[in-house]
Amino acid sequence: AGSGMFIALFTNLSILPALIFLMPPEKIEVKSKKSGNALYFFKPFKKYILLITAILTACCIYIAPGVSFDFDPLNLKNPETESVSTLLDLSKNNNFSPYSITVLSRNLVTADRLARRAEVLPIVKKTSTISDLIPSRQDEKILIIDKLAYILGPSLSQIPLPKTSDNNKRHTSILNLRNGIIKFNKDYPEHIFTDKLRRFGQTLIEFLETTRPSPALEELERSLIGNLPKELLKLKNLLGAQEITLKDIPESLYLRQVTSNGRAKVDITPNGDMRDKNELSDFVTTVRTIAPKATGAPVIILEAGKTVINSFVKALIIALTLITILVISLTNSFRELILILAPLILASLYTIAASVLLNLPFNFANVIVLPLLFGLGIASSIHLVLAEREREEDVIRSSTPRAIFFSALTTIGSFGSIALSSHPGTSSMGLLLTIALIFSIVCTLIILPALLSVWPKVDTK
Repeated sequence: AGSGMFIALFTNLSILPALIFLMPPEKIEVKSKKSGNALYFFKPFKKYILLITAILTACCIYIAPGVSFDFDPLNLKNPETESVSTLLDLSKNNNFSPYSITVLSRNLVTADRLARRAEVLPIVKKTSTISDLIPSRQDEKILIIDKLAYILGPSLSQIPLPKTSDNNKRHTSILNLRNGIIKFNKDYPEHIFTDKLRRFGQTLIEFLETTRPSPALEELERSLIGNLPKELLKLKNLLGAQEITLKDIPESLYLRQVTSNGRAKVDITPNGDMRDKNELSDFVTTVRTIAPKATGAPVIILEAGKTVINSFVKALIIALTLITILVISLTNSFRELILILAPLILASLYTIAASVLLNLPFNFANVIVLPLLFGLGIASSIHLVLAEREREEDVIRSSTPRAIFFSALTTIGSFGSIALSSHPGTSSMGLLLTIALIFSIVCTLIILPALLSVWPKVDTK
């Protein structure tokens, strides 16, 4: 961007004068000195303009401390896109959070100890290490499985009998089941399953009446118990379960949680809305009290936000300092320095207040607005103040304000089109910059002329 400005400066000082020389504009005769700029209308109301400006400035100073910076880069993306909407849907799952913190401990023992310390923190929902993949209370569970194996083992070890059923036998079996249901309902009329069994028995009778002995009975048998041998074999294998250790975890999964030199990872999931800056900051600060070297998305987001804000403040100070030096070298006048900087400072203050009132926080994209406002708006103030120095008549009645106004409109048109972008970050930059430039025009063409009137230049002749 800086290189582009130097290129633009070169073309404006070389190519543009050459084109003007080759195609000189037609001279326009001014019939009357009174036919001045429309902004001359505001001159009689300069005191009221300054009074309103003072009130508005006081209100904005009161509002400005409420300005905020949106640290979350997710808010810069379109939530309707498939990737972002999928991530937000996954975030609603209790087992997943894109805002978890990661800590790398010296070993697994230290990692488990840190996980237990973090779990008791109110801001933490849960923690996890590779040890969580190992079932708890294995001795008790294996004892229960051994008892089941002792009871069920013999029956599961029998060889299945060859298939001898036919449709008549299947028909008879369904009738026997129906009779068993009727007997159960008579013996236990108040049982909670009585009504359901009665309806099931009625369904069996209707099925028999519609099918009679037919292949449908064989299909029913296959649907109900076709997979039974496989399930019994699976149950038999499960009854031989043994104790699980870290050695049983697949190596590919193990190496994602434990490094080759034994360092173990701890994942800490937050309890709260991490898209809220205050909750995000509390989560990171609290976890850092027990793990100063914690990292992960929340830490990166918080620290990146701080870095951007610090860079923004530095850029603003540098821009203001360089502009001040430039204006002093150009004007050599304290009065003109104040008059040139006043519209920029007021426009910046009004822009900050507007971001609070419109709930349009600063973010990684639109934070450039204020330094850019100084760069874009300073030229208009310089033109107007220098024109006032060089002219004897009222500068508002000259062509300078018109040139400033139309130049600013073209700039607003350029940046205003960015506000139409579907990308939220780009759109917010365009919208906030358009607001800032509108305030800059108002401050330069309405407030600055009023200041020029009440603080006239000193005649040195």
